[in-house]
Amino acid sequence: MEPEAAADPMLAELEKRIPASPDDPRLVAAAAGKVERLRQWLEAQAFDAALISRRDNFAWLTLGGDNHVLKNTEMGVGHLLVTPKKQYLLAYAMDGPRLLAEQLAGQGYEPVINRWYEEDPRQLALVLGGERVAADAPLPGTIDQSLEISRLHEPLAQVEMDRLRWLGRQTGLVFEQTAPRVRPGMSEWEIASLFTQAFAARNIELDVLLVGADDRAERFRHVIPTQRRLERYVLINPAARRWGLHANVSRCLHFGPVKDSLRRAYDDASAIVAEALGMIGPGVPFAAILEQIKASFRRRGYPEGWREHFPGGVTGYVVADSRCLTDLKTVRAQAYDWFVTLPGVMVEELSLLDEGGLEIPSLGQDWPRLALPTASGPLQLPAMWVA
Repeated sequence: MEPEAAADPMLAELEKRIPASPDDPRLVAAAAGKVERLRQWLEAQAFDAALISRRDNFAWLTLGGDNHVLKNTEMGVGHLLVTPKKQYLLAYAMDGPRLLAEQLAGQGYEPVINRWYEEDPRQLALVLGGERVAADAPLPGTIDQSLEISRLHEPLAQVEMDRLRWLGRQTGLVFEQTAPRVRPGMSEWEIASLFTQAFAARNIELDVLLVGADDRAERFRHVIPTQRRLERYVLINPAARRWGLHANVSRCLHFGPVKDSLRRAYDDASAIVAEALGMIGPGVPFAAILEQIKASFRRRGYPEGWREHFPGGVTGYVVADSRCLTDLKTVRAQAYDWFVTLPGVMVEELSLLDEGGLEIPSLGQDWPRLALPTASGPLQLPAMWVA
């Protein structure tokens, strides 16, 4: 059990339920269910095989497997080929044995290995996969079905929901324990380093880490950390990843009295997020949530505010997948990331829709909260942290 779990009942319970080994029978069974879902889709769409190369889809299909070597690419170094009867791992010799032993144990993949001086292992899909091969990344001879394959991710299995609860709670703990270490005079880089180290100590990686101090937070939506030194205010936004799943959380820290314009922006953004989250239930159109967000912006005096940044949507194996311009609807057993930005502020928490309703696992008792009204009842979101 990890140290934080001993002091946090929610984490302690989750760590009892989350499998610790990649060949745990529960993970193997859940991964088999993903393969079966993919095969049903192949049959329905008249494809002969599916080639999975992207890191997010690899993690989904294998219940948390990781096929990366390079960090700055969406593509992995091992590729999964699924046909109606067979499952293959296509990889170079320097990657295949490790992937098979550590990421795919017990899942029934047959290795097909190339040497580094031979052709791209993905080319083997054209030999083994038949005439119509669906792929999640461009490859001549295959049919790009990246969007359609990503939509197979939902709903999530219970083990995935528990992992997201764990990841969300750990992200909340990082903020609760690291925010008090932030001080005026620190550079954005130094603050980013504090948070990077805190996540790494929990075996959590960051796909995004925005840190914006003072005027930079007010001027820019995506504040990549720089040498700018904190004076009074900082916005911090990590996208934490473990098992291929994500918890995206934004928090705002202020030192000394908060100016009225910033306080109003934070309160307005929080209210808009609360109204959007209050709509979430099974079968709600994403387009309806977007319309609610637009109306909320207008009522608070920002009629064009919704145009400045997409408002989120699905998360999970993708960091944030905005589907609010589609006809898709919310489902149970899924993770959502609806958020709002206004000049200087961003309000964002991991939210899960499960059998018991909406959960926000990232918000713990040791962070100040706002109680906000919604159409489905009161909802708590984080307040600005003021020292």
